[in-house]
Amino acid sequence: MEKYILKVFPEGQVKKAYRVIEISGNDTLDRLCDVILTAFDFSHDHLYEFSMSGSLYTDDNYTCDPEYKGQPSTKVKLEKLGLIKGQKFIFHYDFGDDWVFVIQVQDIQDENVRVIAHVTEEKGSVV
Repeated sequence: MEKYILKVFPEGQVKKAYRVIEISGNDTLDRLCDVILTAFDFSHDHLYEFSMSGSLYTDDNYTCDPEYKGQPSTKVKLEKLGLIKGQKFIFHYDFGDDWVFVIQVQDIQDENVRVIAHVTEEKGSVV
């Protein structure tokens, strides 16, 4: 199993506010959402999606509430996404306020024991 080291920052604020998160490949995008929202002091009461292509509102984004049968769901495990070091993707939260977070894969490491998702480094705030 692998663990992922991810740098997460609000779009356009890479130097002002970010979090570095360690998370297991066995965790889902839903779990990653929970960790990001907690790390940035957001409440978890809005819809969200993850975009691997960087485009918002597309049918191939991983969404927490799929509208169409067969649309990718955020219940997918990270290890199934084929992430690579250096890759960037987007976490889009609250479709009304349009919070957009960039997630950069800083490293992928083998893990002997499953890591509990947590923040290892933080800077600044957004709310």
